[in-house]
Amino acid sequence: VHFVVSSCYIVYIVDIHGCVCLLVQELEENLRETQSTAQRMETHLVQKEKLYEDKIKVLEAQMKVDLADKESLEFRRAHHQEEAREKCKLLSEQKATINAMDSKMKNLEQRIAELSEASKLAANSSIYTQKNL
Repeated sequence: VHFVVSSCYIVYIVDIHGCVCLLVQELEENLRETQSTAQRMETHLVQKEKLYEDKIKVLEAQMKVDLADKESLEFRRAHHQEEAREKCKLLSEQKATINAMDSKMKNLEQRIAELSEASKLAANSSIYTQKNL
C-alpha cells in the first residue's frame, strides 16, 4: 500500500510539474510575442520619427525659399513704389512746365493781339495823316 501511495504522490507531483512546465512555456511564448510586438512598434516609431524629421526638413527648406521670395517681393515693391514716386514727381514737374508754357503762350498771344491792334491804329493814323496832308 505504501508503494501505491508513494506512486500516487509521484504521479501527482509529475502532473503538477507538467502543468507548471506548460504554464512556463505559455508565459515564455507570451513574452516572445510581447517582445516581438514591442520590436515592431519600436521600428514603426523610428520610421515615423524619421518621416516627421524629413517632413520638418522639407518644410524648413520651403520656409527659407518662401522667406527669400517674400524679401525679394518686398524689395521689388519698394523699388516700384520709389519709381512711381519719381515718375509722379516728374509728371508734376512736366505739368508745371506745360502750365507755365501755356501761360506764356496766352500772354504772347495777348501781346501779339495788342501789337496788332496798335499796328492797325498806327496804320490808320498814318493813312489819316496822309489824307489830311
